[in-house]
Amino acid sequence: MRPFLIGAAIAATVVLSACGSDAPEVSQADPPATPTQESTQDEATVAQDTAEDTSAEEPAEPEEERSGELGLGGIAEVGDYTVAVTEVQLNANDALQAANSFNEAPEGQYVLVSLDVTYNGDEEADPWLDLFIELAGSDARVYDTSTCMAVTPNTVMDVPTLTAGGQATFDVCFDVPQEALDNPKIYVEDSMSFDDTRAIWNLQDDGSTGARGDGAAEDDQDTEDKPVAENGPDELAIGGTAEVGDYTVAVTEVQLNANDALQATNSFNEAPEGQYVLVSLDVTYNGDEEADPWLDLFIELAGSDARVYDTSTCMAVTPNTVMDVPTLTAGGQATFDVCFDVPQEALDNPKIYVEDSMSFDDTRAIWQGQ
Repeated sequence: MRPFLIGAAIAATVVLSACGSDAPEVSQADPPATPTQESTQDEATVAQDTAEDTSAEEPAEPEEERSGELGLGGIAEVGDYTVAVTEVQLNANDALQAANSFNEAPEGQYVLVSLDVTYNGDEEADPWLDLFIELAGSDARVYDTSTCMAVTPNTVMDVPTLTAGGQATFDVCFDVPQEALDNPKIYVEDSMSFDDTRAIWNLQDDGSTGARGDGAAEDDQDTEDKPVAENGPDELAIGGTAEVGDYTVAVTEVQLNANDALQATNSFNEAPEGQYVLVSLDVTYNGDEEADPWLDLFIELAGSDARVYDTSTCMAVTPNTVMDVPTLTAGGQATFDVCFDVPQEALDNPKIYVEDSMSFDDTRAIWQGQ
């Protein structure tokens, strides 16, 4: 095989030599020019100018502006609330021990977070139901308030129901591993929404990034006294009657300062935190079955501070307590009183609400409190 290949190669060489004068000439391409120093500098200048023009058109945003995180004191709109995280104690072990001697030691470290909220909705609202508060740790874990079972100094559970414009200050706590507290963040979101309502507070921020991006966390809050609520067209005067569920109800008397009356009723009644209000009612049961007014009727006081107070605010024994009312049958009547412990500033023009506690319909009747 090998001699045959060698012979073929020699024959091909002879043929090409014989035909060489007729073969076309193949011109070799000129070699690429070597760039001069001057052209290299010009190209570099053009590239630099292009880069400068691009950066001028699209300036890089600072990290803190892209993040949208707030500093302490900054406020955000979360659902129907304006919310500010005002203080965070990363080591609140001593504070919670002082708040309640029955508070147990934390598994990690107690963190105490204070918030100011204003309700902006049209209905009534409860921050402890509406706002979901979490701590995002530096250990890439997120902790909610269920981690902490301690009683806090200003618990959210003591915040009354709020109406439009109502404000509240409260705190929540977390039990978090110490290694999670290098650079934690506080999340607050609307617990009733499926949209992204989360606001984030960065605890290392000095608070200069303030409310709604204007840098004024505290100044946006309206600290002036709220105007007195006007009487509505459907409100009843004291003594007026209304149909509430299966009852005919009349609010017959409202004592806005019942401190002495309740002290005289029972010497074990403690002094109020604010001021005792005593409300007397007459009811007639119109249903077919048996009924108990203390179960069927929900009675509240709507203060002029845009908060709504229920009877759980007052633990005092009243002169004619509803608990002494027997079970009623059709046509049964009863007279009783209930009390509230309310801040004095809430009693400028209060209202009394009575509604059917067993109904999902709007069965509320409203009496003027003065």
